[in-house]
Parts: sequence; C-alpha cells; structure tokens
Amino acid sequence: MPISMMIQSLAGALAAGLDIPRLLQKSGIDPQVLDQPPQNRIPLAQYVLLSRYTSGAMNDEISGLFEKPLRLGHFRVLALSVVHTSTIGEALKRTIEFINLFENSLHYQLQASENQVELVLTRLPGQTVTNTYAIESVLTVHHRFLGWLANERIILNQVKLDYPAPEYKDEYRHMFYGAPILFNQHHISLQFDKSYMARPVVQNEASVECYVRRLSLITHLTLPTKRIV
Repeated sequence: MPISMMIQSLAGALAAGLDIPRLLQKSGIDPQVLDQPPQNRIPLAQYVLLSRYTSGAMNDEISGLFEKPLRLGHFRVLALSVVHTSTIGEALKRTIEFINLFENSLHYQLQASENQVELVLTRLPGQTVTNTYAIESVLTVHHRFLGWLANERIILNQVKLDYPAPEYKDEYRHMFYGAPILFNQHHISLQFDKSYMARPVVQNEASVECYVRRLSLITHLTLPTKRIV
C-alpha cells in the first residue's frame, strides 16, 4: 500500500488526537515512514493491523472519516441481515435500506436500466467525508461483499468518482479489478450488468462471522474470479 494512502486512512485518527506514531509502532510500522516519499509502500499485512488497531481505538469502522462513527459491529449486523435474502438484488436493496437509516455522510440509491445497474452514492449536504480514502473504502467493501454473497466476482463495467484522480490513482486498477474509472463526475457509483441481481446468495450466518473477521484484509485484496473468502 502507498504511504500516501495510509496517511489518508489515518486522517480521522489524527483529528481525534490519537497517538499516530504509537499506532504505527503497534502495527509493526516504523513511524519514520511518515517522512518518506508518499509513493513508497508498506506491506499490506502491516496496514491491515494498523486499520484494525485504529478502528478499535476509535470504536469506529470508518476510523473517523465520516460525519458520525460506524460503531464496531455495524457491518456484522448488516451482513447477518443481508445473508438471509435470496438474491444479490434483494441483498443490495436491503443493504441500501440499512445504510440510509443512519444518514451518515452518504446517501445510497439504486438506478437500473434495461441491462445495467448502478449503485449510486451522493454526499449528504453539510456532512463530512474527510478524503478520497473514505470513498474508496466503502466502495471496495460493498463490491467485495456482494461478490462474496454470491461466491462470484462482480465484474464492474464502470466506476464513477466525484473527485479528481488522487496521486495513487494507479492503485485503482487493483481496487476495482481493471474497471474503467471516471473522475470528476456528478456522483459516485459502481455500475455492473443487471444479470448479477438474480444471482443467489449462497452464504450463511456462520460464514458471515469468518468474513467479518477478515474484512480489513479482504477489502484490499485482488481476488481470483471464483473464491469463497
């Protein structure tokens, strides 16, 4: 992971007054990386530890990057609810309904045409989205979660982002599996074939528990076409 991306992930913790050098040391990362060129990289395993320690210290799964915290267990409760739906389409609609209840920085909606589906995220007026990393995080979490529910990678036809390309934009090729990325758009979205909406949900509550424990790692992995994670 590029140091510049790691620094963005820590912006909420820094604003909350957490001891960043201590968090880095606890994660096996030399605090001097903060003085290195932003394009330098840290190992993924160490970043995953940093992410877990940061969210744990803040009791916030989004680590202070949204208007309100997502308390630890937020995603687990969502997953336990969604896993009881029958199809990816039903799962996505339940996910949107659940998230919008909290009115936290982003509003979700589903737009469908004859052949395409677009999961659209718009910023809530007057609410904080600290940086681009916050957007990347929620997009990759939802994309991988939908694929995991069906045990099939959801191939993205297009990703829209409402901000300029960040300095680590080359990482997006891995985040979104090579999908075309459009920057400076009017909204944020993931677009994919409508046929995925009929895919059956094949996971259960037991597999949710395993998935949630590995969520930080899964979010940053590029996975094979078929794999239960």
